[in-house]
Amino acid sequence: MKKMNFSQIFTAYYSLFRADSDAPASTDDEYIVGMRLANEAVNYWKAYDSTYWNELYDTNQNDGSGSQTITTSDTTYAAPTNFSEAGGSVKVLNSDGNTVQSYQVIDPHEVQFKGDTDTYCYFTRGSHYYQIGTASQSATTITGVGTTWTAGMVGMEFVFATGESATITAFGSTTSLTVSVSQTVASTTYYISTTGYVLNLNPAPTSNYNGMDIDYTYYKDPTEFTTGTSVTEMSNPYFIVHRMLAMQFRAARNPYYSSALKDSENTIRVMQLSNNSGNWANTPEMTDNSGSQWGN
Repeated sequence: MKKMNFSQIFTAYYSLFRADSDAPASTDDEYIVGMRLANEAVNYWKAYDSTYWNELYDTNQNDGSGSQTITTSDTTYAAPTNFSEAGGSVKVLNSDGNTVQSYQVIDPHEVQFKGDTDTYCYFTRGSHYYQIGTASQSATTITGVGTTWTAGMVGMEFVFATGESATITAFGSTTSLTVSVSQTVASTTYYISTTGYVLNLNPAPTSNYNGMDIDYTYYKDPTEFTTGTSVTEMSNPYFIVHRMLAMQFRAARNPYYSSALKDSENTIRVMQLSNNSGNWANTPEMTDNSGSQWGN
């Protein structure tokens, strides 16, 4: 099914809700409430029946919002901003796209059973990602002393001990960053934080891997609507239309809530069936292992 942006979804919803061909403008309260209902539907879809939706798999290199390259001796790298769950391994790729190092992904609590020289990686929730040295700011440039900042910090939050903060928008060098807010801050301590996930590698990458690509498959959070042109990953946006209608009826204590909810549930179940059933060119088949082992 063709993707629909939020304005198209809202128009379809409003036609069912009001039977009116003229939908409210984006500044109208009904439009704003509609976007909130649409995002509720997106998050309901993501969590539905423990389903892993094919549309929500991505790779670090394809997404581009996480740390993209290896830095010598750097063991921590920002994951994509929409990261939800990790795949099986993290790979270091050379300029030809060939894997030169692979890190098995483990759960953080398993680190206690690993040796210092074992090769593995894990993802943790970000907090104070980096806070070494001191920094000052002039206009949108932050200058560090005793720092080893990396390109992977782009997108993170820079917070001075005096309270000023800004989002890092560009990497200049290990002692220079560009941020989103123009301000003047005297030299002081600071911290760089991320609200997302951080990839932790062990052992620390050697200089042989410096500048090589970091790539891995991961499961992501769906894209929420923020503007009329926003598009989410869902294969059938009419689930959002029916779910919005049901939630609107529910809020109004409208007796048609049940029928609208039934329409939305039928739509998401069909999506789930399609998601779990392969495709017309590659239909799922049960492997016949009978007789392949002694005793079968």
